[in-house]
Amino acid sequence: MDALRQQAAKAATAYRDWGSLHARSAAGLATAVNILGRLQALQDASHFEALGCSKEVQEEVLAKQLQALHAALASVHAALSEMQAPVRELERAALEAAKRGAAMPLAAAAQRRGPEPSAAEVVEALQDAWRMCRDELVLKQTAVGLVTLDASPGDTAALLACYEAQPNIDQPRLEAFWQQMAETAPRKPL
Repeated sequence: MDALRQQAAKAATAYRDWGSLHARSAAGLATAVNILGRLQALQDASHFEALGCSKEVQEEVLAKQLQALHAALASVHAALSEMQAPVRELERAALEAAKRGAAMPLAAAAQRRGPEPSAAEVVEALQDAWRMCRDELVLKQTAVGLVTLDASPGDTAALLACYEAQPNIDQPRLEAFWQQMAETAPRKPL
């Protein structure tokens, strides 16, 4: 079980990294969505005319907003690229745990000791964590590809809400697993 605990610890670290990168990418996407909403209003020359601003001022403001949009989307793409590392680490942990679990006698792999999960449950949880994050990464990459200048504010708001919600990840289940592993870890003597 110690080898499985090591894999679970590696997976927990990778999942924490995933969470940080998700937060960073979601913040970048929220910025991009906000900019897209402003761009539509900024393209209306009457707003600038009412303020007594010239066409050049409008073009300069639009150019700066487009640069900011590009920077926001670049940060999202960078975070998505970095998210591949925790997904790979989760996969490695899941595969190693599966190999260790398969090497155990069936009765031992299925046996629980008190509140401690069985080896089979650890393997299943690590495989689930990997699959959830893998599938969520594909969804995120696809969602970011749908962010375009002609997307409606309603569509981009819905896209952002889906992105932030991470529908492929069962957060309560994974958090319960990590907590169970922490609570049942062998205590080191003082």
